[in-house]
Amino acid sequence: MTAADILTLDHIDFNYAFNYPCAFSLFCTCPIPSKRNHLPFAVTAGEKTPKEYQY
Repeated sequence: MTAADILTLDHIDFNYAFNYPCAFSLFCTCPIPSKRNHLPFAVTAGEKTPKEYQY
């Protein structure tokens, strides 16, 4: 949200708000990645398409 969006906001629907279980307990795993979980370079790994199947 930008500052202009906040000025035109007329309501907030908290029915769409969600707290993960990790918000209530230290013994749960959290699906939200840490802000430190960032690499300053691209990781080109994973499944590759064989050359004979590339278009």
